[in-house]
Amino acid sequence: MATSDYVLANASGAAFRADLNATLQAIVSNNSSATEPSPTFAFMWWVDTANSLLKQRNTANSAWITLGTLDGGRLLKDGSSAAPALAFAADTDTGLARGGANQLNFVAAGEDVITASSSNVVINEGGNNLDVRIESQNNSVLLCTDASTDRIGVGLSNPGTLVEIVGDEPYITIRNITQEDNDGGRESKLIFEGTQSGGEISTMAEIGAFHQGVNGGSSDDQKGRLVFFTNNNSAVNEVLTLGGDGDVLFCGTSVITPGLSNTSTGASFEKTTDGASLYVSNDTTTPIKANKNTTGTVFSVRYQGVFKGDIAVTTTSVAYNTSSDYRLKENIVGIDDAIDRVKQLKPKRFNFIQEPSIVVDGFIAHEAQEVVPESVTGTKDEINEKGEPVYQGIDQSKLVPLLTAALQDAISQIETLKSRVDALEA
Repeated sequence: MATSDYVLANASGAAFRADLNATLQAIVSNNSSATEPSPTFAFMWWVDTANSLLKQRNTANSAWITLGTLDGGRLLKDGSSAAPALAFAADTDTGLARGGANQLNFVAAGEDVITASSSNVVINEGGNNLDVRIESQNNSVLLCTDASTDRIGVGLSNPGTLVEIVGDEPYITIRNITQEDNDGGRESKLIFEGTQSGGEISTMAEIGAFHQGVNGGSSDDQKGRLVFFTNNNSAVNEVLTLGGDGDVLFCGTSVITPGLSNTSTGASFEKTTDGASLYVSNDTTTPIKANKNTTGTVFSVRYQGVFKGDIAVTTTSVAYNTSSDYRLKENIVGIDDAIDRVKQLKPKRFNFIQEPSIVVDGFIAHEAQEVVPESVTGTKDEINEKGEPVYQGIDQSKLVPLLTAALQDAISQIETLKSRVDALEA
């Protein structure tokens, strides 16, 4: 290591030779020393052994420029967006600059395109009209941000909404990696929020997917349910559930069959192998309300697709209709034994077990079935596969034809007797 003043003074041969050798040694070793050489010259080299740095004097000979480390590393000045420290001869405003402590700026046309620091990476920090596009092997616009419209496109470069996804299979997968088999586990959600006038952020609605471990599910299966939640101003509550078996639950009901052998309120469609059943259960208000703004059918009943009856509304009343057109009937004859059959009916007074204080007039279903079979449904003492009773029912309107025929027979007999009395009195 050596430094020199680079002045070869007049001296004797041996002294001159020593001065020359010292100067050459300084040149060979790039003025390597722990302290800077003196005097200094513009563009001279100096190996700063104290800091292991290679330096060069600037044009004005006023300061040292650090060029690199002694182990081969390159050191640049900080530079700026307008003049990057590492740039190109034909494009001096494009390159790399140090934006601050632990921060690297990728610069293009004098603008910070990418800012990378120890805490984050920011693209287009300057907020310029700079689109970002990511290509895949088969799609030149796999992901694109449209800076001019503040929108994101997946599969397209000009999205029409905040986020737009276009493709042959535009699927989105949300997976919960928690290994859970309990009911309500494996949860995934979409949460919809809004900002109030005071700046508060509130959750307005949610859509969640959960494992269905009850109501037909088990602890370790793949059944799931999709649940819709809305905010009622105090909490986010379940309002609609789509079950794993195709069941649909409305109004936040917690059971698939509200009102069936239970007192649960709510509404649901139960999906079975035979189709779907509708359940509506309420405490105090009317469970089902039907409205029609013109007169006509409100509710239609069919059997195997063939019309069998309806409930219709007029401006003043409701009509409960069953199919009775003559074109649907054959073997039409009169009722000849009406009075005898009416005499077989056994009207009773009784109370239902559930309302012991109320006594009513009526019939016992199986007794009426012996006289007018079509007025009663079910079989006496029937039990289902669960060992539960299947109760009989009666449609007392089906007794009207028989009662009418009996009344007509009675009227005819009365009129005959009256004619005889009138003749005797005359």
